[in-house]
Amino acid sequence: MSSPIPVVICGKIPSHQEAVPKALQPDYEVLQLHANVESFAKGFPELLKAGKKPAAIFMGGGFDRDEFEAAYSVEGAASVPWLRPLRTKPGNESMMSGEAPPAHVVASVARGAIDEHLDVVKAGKGAGEIWYY
Repeated sequence: MSSPIPVVICGKIPSHQEAVPKALQPDYEVLQLHANVESFAKGFPELLKAGKKPAAIFMGGGFDRDEFEAAYSVEGAASVPWLRPLRTKPGNESMMSGEAPPAHVVASVARGAIDEHLDVVKAGKGAGEIWYY
């Protein structure tokens, strides 16, 4: 069995913070989980300095465009691909609703999204790309 692929997750909803890492196991290892941009801005550069570069970063739909841009601008953050829900893509504002999908749905869709890009992730490519799912 190969080593798990390292990822970072940014998610605001506690049930999603629990469900997504479980859905990614055992093929992916969550190196860090951040509930806000401030935590990511502090922790992500430290992760890179420790030589632990993730293959991808997930950022949930609870983060608005400004928060995403702030996180994406953190030193080193654009060196890996990002995965975001389709409803967060610019121009898709009409898809935004007041409620987040159930945790099991988010977890399943997130797993499918990274699996779809598995060859790129394993090759260490896709730097700076944003993949919407």
